[in-house]
Amino acid sequence: KEILEKIEKWLAACEEENWLDEKYNR
Repeated sequence: KEILEKIEKWLAACEEENWLDEKYNR
């Protein structure tokens, strides 16, 4: 269960980074 939680947090962080990249690139 701990590993899944870490993966979910990592994926959420990646989505936030991608969102920021798209926002600043525009």
